[in-house]
Amino acid sequence: RIRGETCWRSLQLGTTGKRSSTNGSSVCASVSKPDPLLAPLELKGIKLKNRVMSTSHAPNYVEAGGMPGLRYRKYHEEKAKGGIGLTMFGGSSTVSLDSPSAFGQIDVTRDEVIPYFQELADSVHEHGAATMIQLTHLGWRTSDTVADWLPVVAPSRARERAHRSFSK
Repeated sequence: RIRGETCWRSLQLGTTGKRSSTNGSSVCASVSKPDPLLAPLELKGIKLKNRVMSTSHAPNYVEAGGMPGLRYRKYHEEKAKGGIGLTMFGGSSTVSLDSPSAFGQIDVTRDEVIPYFQELADSVHEHGAATMIQLTHLGWRTSDTVADWLPVVAPSRARERAHRSFSK
């Protein structure tokens, strides 16, 4: 767990090669100046309990149909239990049918994802953390051979190197 206080034992290496405290006793004290990383932060009305965050990524825990199920929710809930202030989820969640998931992202093109988001948010908020999602149109980074097989939409006709798609 993340804590606002630090307790330590002041140790030095003795002549015998064994560790011993500087005065023979354990030194345990509160940090007189709090760590700014652990200080609360308010961003446009959203209060974070600290400045520790986990950035968005796609752990590939989505269920069939691109929904963030129990495993996905528990993954973020455990971070909240550990004391994180903000957990970002949905690493490049797809927002359009012409931008299908190429890496196991959440599909936010349908309203059926809303109850999953509500459950995730409720379980994270229960432990005092906030949530934030990363929404993305993948552009040429997606593939035209998955999902609805729609042409890739991107600002350039250049061929994407990994999936070999040409954009429309």
